[in-house]
Amino acid sequence: MAGITTAMVMATDRLAFSGSPLITRRIGRVVFIWIALLMVPVSVTAATLEFAPEVEAGTGYTDNIRLTCYDEEDEWLAWVRPSFIFARDADRLDLSAQYALDAFLYGGTDTNLSHRFFGNANGELIRDTFFLNVSGSRTQGIVDPERSYSFGNLPRGGNRTDITQLNVMPYLQQRFGDDGIVNLSYQYGQLWYDDSEAQDSKRHLASADIGTWNKDAGFTWRANYNYTKVEYDVSQPYEYQIAYGELGFWVTGTTRLFGAYGLESDYEDVDSSGLDERSWEAGIEFVPNQRLNLLVAVGDRSWGKSYRGSLRYQVQRFTTNISYNETPTTPGLNGYRRNPFPDEDDPDDSLDRPGAGGRYINKRFNWRTTYDLAKSSWTVNLYQSKREDIILDENSELDPDDLSNEEYRGASLTWRWDAGSRTSIFLVGSFTRREFADTGDKDDIWRIRAEAEYELGPRTYVNVAYQHAEQNPDNSDSNNDSGYTANTIGFWFKRTF
Repeated sequence: MAGITTAMVMATDRLAFSGSPLITRRIGRVVFIWIALLMVPVSVTAATLEFAPEVEAGTGYTDNIRLTCYDEEDEWLAWVRPSFIFARDADRLDLSAQYALDAFLYGGTDTNLSHRFFGNANGELIRDTFFLNVSGSRTQGIVDPERSYSFGNLPRGGNRTDITQLNVMPYLQQRFGDDGIVNLSYQYGQLWYDDSEAQDSKRHLASADIGTWNKDAGFTWRANYNYTKVEYDVSQPYEYQIAYGELGFWVTGTTRLFGAYGLESDYEDVDSSGLDERSWEAGIEFVPNQRLNLLVAVGDRSWGKSYRGSLRYQVQRFTTNISYNETPTTPGLNGYRRNPFPDEDDPDDSLDRPGAGGRYINKRFNWRTTYDLAKSSWTVNLYQSKREDIILDENSELDPDDLSNEEYRGASLTWRWDAGSRTSIFLVGSFTRREFADTGDKDDIWRIRAEAEYELGPRTYVNVAYQHAEQNPDNSDSNNDSGYTANTIGFWFKRTF
């Protein structure tokens, strides 16, 4: 089994990254660590293996292939998309991988190949105590958010770059007493952009969490430490740490009061990462039953007042989740959150600038609601993300006094309807409003996508889809490459094996 798995991973490496020796070497490190993980003792009888390949082939037409607001070019195109999902679960080793090749042919002559990959390996080195996780991915993202914004790899707008990342994380989990938990972890990651103007980065994350915060009665306590460091090729490193102690008490069977006090780095002091500033937080947690969980907290941090909260409510076919957080961060961490295979309703962070340095306070709100019926399902997502108190990298050419806050907010809707035993209908719609800090410009991004799928036979499907995408800047004279309207229709066959 180990030999088969290793061969598959190495074959994926050759397919997805051939022609790029540097990228091949980087992903080769993932393969090497996966091979090491395969040496972990595994119970063969307990292992399960899943391998699901799929091939998609189709043709389509778009009236604006380069996503421009002038000299629009229409184009007929064809594509092939081979992909697979792999999973191996064993007693002490879990492996998973997903890969897709987006191969587009434009006008019968020009081609565009994009590889998307995600692999994850989790090994139990010491039973129930010490683990090693290794993950790597290859995906694509926007280069400049103030230029034409594209959904996926089909358009030829010239505003996308390949993103490769590798993460290695040893971690320890141990219980003590009836309710005590010890979590220790260290994560090392590297991020590479193929765009020559985007600087690469490395990250170091360390965390220690000890306590009884998960108790559902009586007195609770927690001691926590978190350390973050991002090293850039050129920009000044970002370094931040926080340590705090928390005490809580269930005043009733459903309500817990808690308070925390500690030290953290001074957010505004970019030359120091010491535990120089005091911080505190007080909050309430309300859990009347398994269906509802509410948490609200307010505190004082090195940058000022802070708030966070969450609400989860679930009954049978209905689930809603609301969350709000305020955290210091740096743009270099955003690339690590890129998912090569995102959900349709997942809001993309459309303010990302690959390779940017500096720091900001991220204030993020998200409200996601899902409703499942017998033959249909709905998902509604409301989101808002603000970047405040922006501190530029010392090498930036922008004037800090000219900066305002950045923000994007919007909503998305996903609907699926099983119209018959072999027919499914899909509808996706989204709207995002963005405001940029360096120029003060604003724009709106719209997307509507409708798709029908029909099962021709066992594991064979035919699909047809239409998509309308639109980007409308408030000031059309500010950037002649930041607005467009594009309509695309596609027809394809899909076969799973």
